[in-house]
Amino acid sequence: MAKSDTDRDLGYLLHCEQAVIGAVLLRPDALAEVDLEASEFAHPGHQLVWAAIRRLTARGTHVDALTLEGELGADIERCGGLPYLAELATGTPTADGIASYARVVAEAALTRRVIDALARASQSGKIGDDLLQYASGLLGAAGGTATSGGKAAGDWAREALLSLGRRQEAQARGEGGLTGVPTGFAELDAILGGLQRGVVTILAGRPSHGKSALARCIADYVSGPCGLGVHYFSHEDSGEALTLRSLSSLSGVELHRIRSLDLGRLDTQALTGAAENLASRRTWWIDDTAGMSSAQIASAVRRRARDLGTQLVVVDYVQLMSERGGKDRRDSLERAIEGLVALARRDHLAVLALSQLSRENERDKRPPALHDLRESGALEQAADAVLFVHRVEDRQDVRQVLVRKNKHGPLAELWVDWDPPRATFRDRRAA
Repeated sequence: MAKSDTDRDLGYLLHCEQAVIGAVLLRPDALAEVDLEASEFAHPGHQLVWAAIRRLTARGTHVDALTLEGELGADIERCGGLPYLAELATGTPTADGIASYARVVAEAALTRRVIDALARASQSGKIGDDLLQYASGLLGAAGGTATSGGKAAGDWAREALLSLGRRQEAQARGEGGLTGVPTGFAELDAILGGLQRGVVTILAGRPSHGKSALARCIADYVSGPCGLGVHYFSHEDSGEALTLRSLSSLSGVELHRIRSLDLGRLDTQALTGAAENLASRRTWWIDDTAGMSSAQIASAVRRRARDLGTQLVVVDYVQLMSERGGKDRRDSLERAIEGLVALARRDHLAVLALSQLSRENERDKRPPALHDLRESGALEQAADAVLFVHRVEDRQDVRQVLVRKNKHGPLAELWVDWDPPRATFRDRRAA
């Protein structure tokens, strides 16, 4: 007997569910590319497996067939046993299509919820528009991907006005009225309104001009005085090197003296106090894993977001990311920055992405412009704001911060104080 269209559709859906699970078993960081709940899977065994994958990921445990077997425990047989889990991995040729398969799973789950809501509504005795409204209420209460992610323009306008009112009240109380994450530099915050959540800000500069130092100072301010969570990905410097610079900045002890152990009693006391300051924070996480992809960064951010209270993600720097599937260097960078944009938007985070300049700009001394960004097209287009750190040759105690793109405000050229012995920036207004 020929299979019906319903049978074929169900067979394709189960194949897609298998492909989603198999993709995560092949490449665990692929989980960051999808947003599925266990209840959205049609097969009960797949629901159990997906729930176990989410639990393992939340604990930071590597996901494979063996760790899944241990997590599932007695439920393993309800999922087809270990051979079935192994078959899911070996039967999935690549993890690259996970987003497409997940979309099929999510749409099928939405269809099931719509049908269920209409069936329950029809039993309520309501008719016409009342029935549809009742079904819509049931559908909204079910949550998940069934509800639309949008709002009417009037609703957005009301929310924007309420947000403005809250900012005005905060400003009147002396708490500041920034829409974004504060940087600790008053003039820069006045221009940008802080680092905006939901978008990527690019910070670029020539080697040794201070882009990493400025990013570190911002992270230090956000995680310290502001008490907001920062997840810092250092692809160039080790976590130890980054921390030593922070200790020098916080303690006032010159960096070269820390490295050479040329320390007196007062220096040691100051360093101890700075170390205790950093140790007391639960708001700054430094990951110095080399060559992470945007999917790996997103997965790491989401694993720690709740404990950290993450508001700011720093990536130093995008050209050192290792993106899978890129045809060439430019394509890989485009994929990397697109992944960071998706992370910022989906998780409503401020993302500060550091970038190199093109080699042509590195050879001259003029202030950098947007076209000097390495592989500038993708970076310039993706960012809501682009900042450059520039060293003026005859000024060793200051740096220029050039705001060359700012979707939500003016362009500007600002000055910040530079402390070479401690490799740190300080706000001029605070001096």
